[in-house]
Amino acid sequence: MPDMDASVAYRILADTSQVIDDCLVARLVRFPSAESTRGLMVETALEIPQEVRFESMFRVLKETDYPCNDVSWPIMSRRMLDTLLSIGDFKRREIPVRMFDDLVLKDEDRIDASGSVRPEVVDDRFVAVQLLEHLQDAFDFEQSDYMPSRISPKFVSKVKKLVIKTPPADLPPLFRLAACRRYLFVSVTARQALNEAAIAGPVFQPLDRLVS
Repeated sequence: MPDMDASVAYRILADTSQVIDDCLVARLVRFPSAESTRGLMVETALEIPQEVRFESMFRVLKETDYPCNDVSWPIMSRRMLDTLLSIGDFKRREIPVRMFDDLVLKDEDRIDASGSVRPEVVDDRFVAVQLLEHLQDAFDFEQSDYMPSRISPKFVSKVKKLVIKTPPADLPPLFRLAACRRYLFVSVTARQALNEAAIAGPVFQPLDRLVS
């Protein structure tokens, strides 16, 4: 049966259906500048250490390519990122993240006799993606249903219905809009590719049914 959804793009979110009592799949091990990195929503350089660690629920983590986390970073498996890049390139910073089993909390229990991290307590499949270029003129201020930002008329806050002016063929696989950078989107082609590759974890919201 053909897809009757007419969206030209989709907001991408991490599936939280397996999360119980607000226990997210991954929690960032904080570093000094961590609070300024929430969402990785800015285009500018961020101070992020060479090694970034998350404490994670391995039971759920092993079943997903796009884990929800407490800092709202777009964290995806390398396989998911490669699937997006197979559609087209986009300007980005890739931040490798190390997921540690939150049931093994002591450092001495995570290290073997040689001083190396035991492979069963760490998952290095994941990378966080910071987009370094947002679409400047794609948001349709006339056709969209939104609340304007108090900061500037160039920005919007909560959006109920979003209309994109850019033709679908010109949209990158993964993108943000400069007018409302809090949302992360994928193109129609990218969503199809993720589904065909059986990428687990992403949830897609049509543009006319955005939920904050």
